[in-house]
Amino acid sequence: MDQTVIQHLQQAEAHKDAGRINEAITHYRQACQYLDEQPELDLDSRTQFAGIQNNLGNMLVQTGDFKEARKYLKGSVKIYEALTEDDRAHFAPYLALAYYNLAQASAKNEDTYGWRKNLRPAIELYKEAVDNHPGLRPYLANALASL
Repeated sequence: MDQTVIQHLQQAEAHKDAGRINEAITHYRQACQYLDEQPELDLDSRTQFAGIQNNLGNMLVQTGDFKEARKYLKGSVKIYEALTEDDRAHFAPYLALAYYNLAQASAKNEDTYGWRKNLRPAIELYKEAVDNHPGLRPYLANALASL
């Protein structure tokens, strides 16, 4: 992975661990901006980009910035959808988690339609993935309990 991204992630994690969420968010945003500006990303960078957007979206939900959170969570879903087309068995659980997080962000923003719209694919993907990844059963149970 690119050194610039690594530095931003290290800074973000350090700030997050110290309880400075706004500073952590700034560094996650900078990592996303940097990756978004790259003309082409390899598989590892795309995977990392999706994960960073997912983490950033979750942090933004914690601060109550639901609109911005959904932007990053949707970005994560989009990347994982593309990755899942190439390697469904590997990336489907990540896509399920991204959909689940987007559903939870919608729920916290009192967006029932967005919650339902994103929870359904999360559950379906978890059901599919449990056969290959039995450790995902608690995630499926958690998503089903959200109904």
